[in-house]
Amino acid sequence: MAARGFIAVVGAPSPEKLEQHITRGRDNGVRGVFITGENDGAREMVESTYRLLDEAGLDVQLRVIPGRGHVYPPGFADLLREALDFVLEAGHGLG
Repeated sequence: MAARGFIAVVGAPSPEKLEQHITRGRDNGVRGVFITGENDGAREMVESTYRLLDEAGLDVQLRVIPGRGHVYPPGFADLLREALDFVLEAGHGLG
């Protein structure tokens, strides 16, 4: 089964590792959400990967949590639910 979406929390693969998958992801309607902290040491990589996918035409969101580092933020369950709702919106769900 092909992936229909993703949620990347406090980290992301480097843009170089994703380049070969971008066209297929865009053509298949893959959606994604990146969640990172404002003070996360991985934030630059997350933002770079987000920009690459966004500029390539994938439907992606970036959520930067103010004042947080490389940790799960307070209210994470709600944040995860919102991200999952975005990934699985009508027409983009699994199956």
